[in-house]
Amino acid sequence: MTEILNVLFWVVIWFTVFQIVTRIYWRIHRFPLPPILGYMLDGAFRKSLQWPKTVGKRCGIKAGMKVLEVGCGSGAFTTEFARLTGPEGVLFVVDIQEGMLIQLRKKLKKSEYSDISNMGIIAYSPENWPTSSVAAFWGRLYP
Repeated sequence: MTEILNVLFWVVIWFTVFQIVTRIYWRIHRFPLPPILGYMLDGAFRKSLQWPKTVGKRCGIKAGMKVLEVGCGSGAFTTEFARLTGPEGVLFVVDIQEGMLIQLRKKLKKSEYSDISNMGIIAYSPENWPTSSVAAFWGRLYP
């Protein structure tokens, strides 16, 4: 029992320190985290705290919709959003960092995501955004 509490204690400490450092970093540098942290952001621990499928449903994403996800990163929410739109819907994802989009493309090549074929990946450029007929929007815009 003591070992479990010790492990739990260090997990909470690590998570707290990570949150504090990340928030300080964002306040000083008003741009996204480097792509190398994308793997951490897309981990199971984050998904256990922020349920992508539940978030998508609360945003009103339904089958057949066209959805624009701005700031998709390495795709922590992306795959569930694509599944919620279904094969007849479309999910457009945009990110300002090519490194994050590379991670997302690698992720989509895995066999567990072979059912996702309704996604358009767009490098950050407002001229390329699908401006017509987008039914839902999810993302974080930086000032």
